[in-house]
Amino acid sequence: MAALGSVGTAQAVPLPVAVALELSLVIDVSGSISSSEYTLQKNGYRDAFDSSTVRSNILSFAPSGGIAVNVIQFSDNAQQSIGWTQLNSTASIDTFVSQLGSMSRLFNDNTDVEDGMKVSLASFLSNNFEGTRKVMDVSGDGEQNSDPACAVSAPLQPGLRGGAGAA
Repeated sequence: MAALGSVGTAQAVPLPVAVALELSLVIDVSGSISSSEYTLQKNGYRDAFDSSTVRSNILSFAPSGGIAVNVIQFSDNAQQSIGWTQLNSTASIDTFVSQLGSMSRLFNDNTDVEDGMKVSLASFLSNNFEGTRKVMDVSGDGEQNSDPACAVSAPLQPGLRGGAGAA
């Protein structure tokens, strides 16, 4: 009697999409951020991406795949509110600008910068993009409620550099 076996199908692993830059916007939405300050942060990012200068810079990277960007909101929790999006055309920038403008606030509790940065780092490691540069842009109004030193040192990993004031 012949043995019957099942033939499995291999799952193809998608290759990362090459981009010039992976940018994670990490936004403080803790209780110390008023509604007007949240709107200021959100609209500041929206207006920046909608500016002719930033649009021109993004489109200049189109031959290299453009850029990939996401948004993380943090309080004492952190969550991705806009997933990784490739910006390489006027239409893709328009869509992202619209998403920023309509983005709802997810939290309003204590400040845990470290958690926001860790969620951002995990998103860099699990997205389907491979950027020449990886940048985490953190916006907020103060220090972490517990162990502020952790927030600066936690995400410094190969391929990521600290910004102003970082080691």
